[in-house]
Amino acid sequence: ETSEEQLAAEVEVACGGSEVQPMPRENDIGQMTRRECQNLLMRMRPLVHVPLPVYQSLAKRAIQELVNCEPRGFSDCREVAFWQFNSRADGNTQGSCADRRFFEALNADGGPFLTRLAELHPICIVYILCSLQQAFCVVNAVFNEAGRFLAGRCSQLDRDSLGRLPWAFAAANVQHPGLFHIIGQECIRRCNLKESELSLSPRACQDLFFAYSRAKIYDKALVETLLLRVVSLFDADPSKPTIQDEAICAATTDRRGRSVQPTPFRLGWLVAICRALVQLRHSDREFFEDVADFAMFCLSGTREAVDRFIGNASATLPQIAVLYVRAQVFRPDFFDALKDAAVRRKHMMREKDLKDLWQALQEQRRDEEKEERKRMGPAPRKRGAMGRAIIEEAEEDSAVPRSERAQLHRMRLQAMTDEEAAA
Repeated sequence: ETSEEQLAAEVEVACGGSEVQPMPRENDIGQMTRRECQNLLMRMRPLVHVPLPVYQSLAKRAIQELVNCEPRGFSDCREVAFWQFNSRADGNTQGSCADRRFFEALNADGGPFLTRLAELHPICIVYILCSLQQAFCVVNAVFNEAGRFLAGRCSQLDRDSLGRLPWAFAAANVQHPGLFHIIGQECIRRCNLKESELSLSPRACQDLFFAYSRAKIYDKALVETLLLRVVSLFDADPSKPTIQDEAICAATTDRRGRSVQPTPFRLGWLVAICRALVQLRHSDREFFEDVADFAMFCLSGTREAVDRFIGNASATLPQIAVLYVRAQVFRPDFFDALKDAAVRRKHMMREKDLKDLWQALQEQRRDEEKEERKRMGPAPRKRGAMGRAIIEEAEEDSAVPRSERAQLHRMRLQAMTDEEAAA
């Protein structure tokens, strides 16, 4: 076994310090602060020889911190989870968290996670599941046990956790159709309630679409409800970093009483939603048209707002163009807007990404030429040969556009009385 002196020497080398920092004993970890525990995990990450009891003690301490936590939102857990070394708005811990051995001690059979599952708040459980997935430390039995526990407590989740829960199961490739059904029903229920901090945010919608497409679960009622919610959220001002209008998407409050305003849609999130619809083989043309209108409006704003909307141009611009080609939705004005945005950011994009975007633009031009030939050509025959059926022109659909239905739905919910909302 490696001696304590050797362990201390490894710590010194890993930290680049001149003073030896001895490895604490398991009993000392319970008396350490969260910051000290985080620093210890950072020091231990590059080490090879670390006693397993140290990781077990840190795992117990981590669960105890979450047991004592009373979160109001998913972001509250980031302040308590000392296994994460830096904070990101999406809760992603990949590459910036503790070593895999810590997570193995966390979800081991008879470990602190499962033994104290009933003491944890449902939001904390979702956060742990996301961390386990991003650390590539997935145990199906642990996920299934947590899923059974959360199935009856989805109403206690905030909107971010409600989206991240199926995201964690789908990303971990753990099948749980019953839980997905319950989550879908909860989402539909919230979308028919008066606007509040429980209402789905743009990020939650994106997570839900990703999860259900990855799990290959198509729920027609849920998809239509989410599409209506997404189109309703398009009414938010995209030039602002956050959604200011409480009538469109209400802000939440964290455990310290601070207001947390949701972020409007980014192009990367719209890419994820469109990709989910293509994978589910539900390329709703009307929705793709609404996305194109919203994206063109965002691309016509100030440079700062456009850069914030596009994000990583090397990824988002070619991906959205390719998805529209796969969905067979060709909008010349939309493709021209994507081309102009790519030309301004040519120095930021890779050659392969520019090639993918160019190929999508070529597909759009071919479709435009085909439509032009169809328009200039002779009218289609209305009567076939002997014994053939007469070709009847399809009647135009007179249904109310989804954008109008979304506005009417929002107005109806706003007009609800307190008694109707509580019913």
